[in-house]
Amino acid sequence: MLSVRQIDKRAPSARSGNAVLRTSVALAALLFVAPVSAQEPQEKQEQKPVSSHETAPVTAQETIVVLGDSNTGGYGVGPQDSYPARLANKLQGYGRPVQVVNAGVFGDTLGGMASRVDTSVPLGTKLVIVQGGYNDLKQGVPAEESAANLEAILAKVHARQARAVVCGFFDENWDALGRKLAARYGDTFVPGNTCYDPNYAGPDGLHMTAEGHEVVASRLARVVEPAAQH
Repeated sequence: MLSVRQIDKRAPSARSGNAVLRTSVALAALLFVAPVSAQEPQEKQEQKPVSSHETAPVTAQETIVVLGDSNTGGYGVGPQDSYPARLANKLQGYGRPVQVVNAGVFGDTLGGMASRVDTSVPLGTKLVIVQGGYNDLKQGVPAEESAANLEAILAKVHARQARAVVCGFFDENWDALGRKLAARYGDTFVPGNTCYDPNYAGPDGLHMTAEGHEVVASRLARVVEPAAQH
């Protein structure tokens, strides 16, 4: 049977629209100095719906880890209604007995996620969904530090012989950087609303409702399960 596992949590996260605007300029400058590998695509692709050739398919008995913050953890709805749990149910419906590990930690930054990859991602994991960055902005983490931490996450994920899905961040410059790093490691980049939809924010205006988690789970199912494309 497919199972869902939850790890420990800390204090809730929050997003700051003003912080996003303040960070955009720094991220734009960072794009000009970030090293680019020889294999990186020369042209930046426009955000578009995930197509079948961009999927990260999983097979029976594989483990998916969702590495994120409080929205991943299910703050406000509980882990049983979080999008990782709902993703597990959807994959089960497609006949894929995949274990989905909810590694969402309240208040976590990309730096915190980078520091716990080895403990949050079990050996044998095939796919890691990376959703974060909101708390970096809230806490005023410098853009170059966030970028370095995202790359550290991807490097550690690949060192554990896994692949990654990098979630966007509703910011043009940040998304360009996330897409660049995903391309460098041969990973999948998805728009921000694939992993979080602000149209379904709950009473606090920050964390998704149960309906929002269901929407996100459906979108991610189309990323990790080719059968869901039909």
